[in-house]
Amino acid sequence: MHGTASGYVTNEANGVDQHRSSEPLSTLPVPESPSHLCGIIEEILLPGEPGKRLSDSTFVVKDLFDVKGSITGVGSPDWKRTHDPASETAPVVSLLIREGATFIGKSLTDEMAFSLDGINAHYGTPLNTLYPDRIPGGSSSGSVSAVAACLADFGIGSDTAGSIRVPSAYCGLYGFRPSHGIIDMTGAFPLGPSFDTVGWCARTAEMLERVGTVLLGATDEPPTQPFRKIWMVENCFAMLDAELGSEFRNTSLLMAERIGLPAEWLTLPETFLDECVDCFNVIRCYEAWSLHGTWVTENNPDFGPGVRERVHRCSTVSLLEMEEANRHRAVLADWLHERLLDSLLLFPTTWKLPPLRDAGKEELMENRRQNVKLCTMSSLFGLPQITIPVTLGIHGKLALSLVAPRTGDCALLSLVRTSES
Repeated sequence: MHGTASGYVTNEANGVDQHRSSEPLSTLPVPESPSHLCGIIEEILLPGEPGKRLSDSTFVVKDLFDVKGSITGVGSPDWKRTHDPASETAPVVSLLIREGATFIGKSLTDEMAFSLDGINAHYGTPLNTLYPDRIPGGSSSGSVSAVAACLADFGIGSDTAGSIRVPSAYCGLYGFRPSHGIIDMTGAFPLGPSFDTVGWCARTAEMLERVGTVLLGATDEPPTQPFRKIWMVENCFAMLDAELGSEFRNTSLLMAERIGLPAEWLTLPETFLDECVDCFNVIRCYEAWSLHGTWVTENNPDFGPGVRERVHRCSTVSLLEMEEANRHRAVLADWLHERLLDSLLLFPTTWKLPPLRDAGKEELMENRRQNVKLCTMSSLFGLPQITIPVTLGIHGKLALSLVAPRTGDCALLSLVRTSES
């Protein structure tokens, strides 16, 4: 691969070009490199070990994860300017290389991973190859864009509020958020440690499961099937417009039939999802400011629209509010876990098609609010969730999600892979 703009690194067998410019990338001419247009911001070649489970595959990593010798930029020129190159590579990246996958570069993230749009005010918006006139979703936009464009076999991102699930749904990929705390997050930029996870995406359920087998420490033996029923979450389907909701309901029933599990409708308490969002926002805001408030105050970074407002909100949350949110979180968790047990939840991953690339601020805010409401149960309660692309007649390709009980990760991946094959 060849670097085409300042800020990119090209590693080839015959040499390494590490020229960098201090000029912000957003002021430079857009290069014609497909890798740049599809979210690869730094090309680094680290070959995987031969003869392993992921040999002959390639991957990109969201620029929240450390790679030795590279500055982890977290989508912010100010963060990159004030930090040194990483002295070690994040364990999750090293593990994938040891297991045979070839690392080809770092991918763009929304600024500080604090968005679901896939729009970076400083570095631009990666291409959504499924809907080229629409946003790719974020904050793992670069990883998803690169995989959707067939530049890599799988992409590593993070998922706090839906950052791998939403872009995977928007770009027609399979995406996976694992049980919270099950994969080592060392060497990754934290946003809300109570919710941060490694996430990954792929074009096929088979590749998604192969990556999961490595990251989850599983064997190649199929896991025992622990699931007995699928709950179709009425509240989530009710968020869709009537025509789209009807298509999703029919497709969901067909998916349950293909999986081979009985499906029943589940209606959450009327305010359950809103209460989940409120708890999540308070806890994540408090943690984000505790981690990064000093840096923000000292450096006064030039945050883009949306991110600026959310960071300011973080500075206003008190310890008392965070503790109360955690207490209420436990009450909500007890209610859901009692019903989940050995069952799965099924619902739309996003509430509609991605907004157009030139969508206004208000539309993007409402879109993010609705998508967070759909994503928040897995985030708040630490549950594994898989995003599955589906075709909905005239509406095009969107996605359904299955959520499993905590630590049901491998069984969930295997279930979807076998039902899709």
